[in-house]
Amino acid sequence: MRECWASCLGDCDGGISAEHIVSQSLFQSKTVNVRGFHWCKDHSKTISLASLTKNALCRHHNAVLSPVDSAGSHAFDVFRTATRLNNERMLAPHQRHKRVNHIVNARDLERWLLKTLINIGYGGDSYIGPNSSQRGLASADLVEIAFGRRQFKPENGMFVAAKPGQYMDSQDHLHCSLLMKDAYICGARFVFRGLRMFLDLIPGGMRQPFESIPGMEPDWCDVRPMKPFKRMKFERGGRLDQTITFRWTRKRGRIH
Repeated sequence: MRECWASCLGDCDGGISAEHIVSQSLFQSKTVNVRGFHWCKDHSKTISLASLTKNALCRHHNAVLSPVDSAGSHAFDVFRTATRLNNERMLAPHQRHKRVNHIVNARDLERWLLKTLINIGYGGDSYIGPNSSQRGLASADLVEIAFGRRQFKPENGMFVAAKPGQYMDSQDHLHCSLLMKDAYICGARFVFRGLRMFLDLIPGGMRQPFESIPGMEPDWCDVRPMKPFKRMKFERGGRLDQTITFRWTRKRGRIH
């Protein structure tokens, strides 16, 4: 398949280009261990990040989605920075530090999750989204959401799946597991540098607990999907030390 997955928008230009399946800027190394694709289903394989691509988007649409790649990379780096700072401050438990608040653009991170899901499913044997009419392509409504032309309904989109006291192994790691119903991709579970997120594409929203899905990993059992998820808190010595705020509405000013 050599068709731009955003061709339904009607403004393709520049010919097909190599699209990174996962934003290259997320990772600091030049190589990555991957598993789960048809060429590495049962074992991990180390490849260069530059080669983890598909001919999936025209040059114009690839460029238009560049800010979405930046939003995903920014969120990944926020978790990286917060983890590093938490580890540093743990070495001095009695020292007082200024509270730090990090900001994540939740709406753009949601678009990044959708873009990544579409990239993974593109050209495959499954319909991408419940409204898709062609195997290997996303439905027009999902493409419009990925490009910011519309938003998910409240019962769909990005949910953070968490429970109080849950351990978060925040390393440079990304995991995506597609949720299938018949031949349709209806969502995906992400582990985004330790944070568990669920992208819900199911009409009316997912109404069953994760533990009722056969083969579900234990870490996804007894968690509560939350949207809009607003804040992560880091405490040290009984005091609030850091927060990560998920901003769902755009405000003027720069995100730090």
